[in-house]
Formats: sequence, structure tokens, C-alpha cells
Amino acid sequence: MPDYTYQTLHVELKGTADAHVLHVALNRPKRINAFSMQMWKDIKHCFTQVNEDSRVRCVLLSGNGPKGFTAGLDLTDPDLASMFGAAPDPNDPDSPDFPRMALKAGQLVLFLQDCLASVRKCRVPVVAVAHGIAYGAGIDLLSQVDIRIASPDVRFSIREVLVGMAADVGTLQFFPLICGSDSVVRELCYTGRDFGAEEAKDLGFVSK
Repeated sequence: MPDYTYQTLHVELKGTADAHVLHVALNRPKRINAFSMQMWKDIKHCFTQVNEDSRVRCVLLSGNGPKGFTAGLDLTDPDLASMFGAAPDPNDPDSPDFPRMALKAGQLVLFLQDCLASVRKCRVPVVAVAHGIAYGAGIDLLSQVDIRIASPDVRFSIREVLVGMAADVGTLQFFPLICGSDSVVRELCYTGRDFGAEEAKDLGFVSK
């Protein structure tokens, strides 16, 4: 029987003998469920296990805490620093050069994409419920699920552009395939502005 005990996720199996729902909640409420490296790893392990667990018929994905689904990438996590590291120091012989930094960052992006792929490839339906803040990596994650539901207070944002990053972990690949307006998708990706539940529904990003 799979063990769904994780540092950054709260996982609970609910249901009857015939139908079970696995509730997976992002569980770093003090950081508004910001994505640490450990959370990426936990998500991959959890959804990989779901595929081998015959008890699970559906996954419900949410975020713990009153402030939101997730604040996005945890920019304070040193394990993610290569994505936004400082420029090389030409006076320090041990300082990595730009090509090596870019290679390391690229390898990290591929790893994070692989973590999200475990959600997209899950063999049972995945339903996500977003509330409050749903920024950056939250859009990456939501773009992988089957059904998205938003609370009236939700604030979505493709936040990466505002910190000098590309939303290439999942948003740029899948968000345009989900939404109906290419023009609005480009605007949201280029500006990083907030958009709410009604606009998300109009775009086709959420069901309700």
C-alpha cells in the first residue's frame, strides 16, 4: 500500500469501498504554499504512486491555508537558485561562467517539467480547486490537470515575467492550448497582470 506521507503535501484518501478520492493539498501555508524543491519532488512521487494505487478513482488538488492556492516558486529556496542566480564574478576563479550556469538552469527546468508531467499523465481524473493567490508555478500546475475550479476570490497571474523569468515549466506550453484567446494569453504572459475567476472562465481556463 503506497505511503502518502510528505513534507510539503497533505494527502488523505476519502470515499467508500467502491470509489475513493485522494485529496492532495499543497501544505506550506506559512509560505502561501510556495514551491520549494521538496514540493516539486513530493508532487512527482505522489502522482507516480497514484498510478499504482487501485484504490484511487480521482484526485482532488487544493492548497492549504487562507491566503491562497500557491504564491508560486519559492525564490528563497537555495536548491532553485540556479534559475535566478547572480551574475558570475570575473574576479573569482571558482565562480561559474554563464554557459555552465545556463546549462544547470536548463537541467533544472527539465526536472521541474518532469515533475509536472506526472500530474498530466495521471491515470485518473485530477480536479483542482484554486482560491486566493494562484501565481506562477500555480498556473504551471493547474495547466496539467483535467478540471479546474476557481473560488470567487482567486487571483491568477503568470508571474514569472515580473521577476525576469520565462514561464517555461508548463504555462507557456499548455496554457495557450487550454484558453480560447491567443491575444489575451500573450498579454497575460507578457505583462504578468492579475486576472480573476470571471476572466479565467471567459478564457476557458476554469469550469466555474
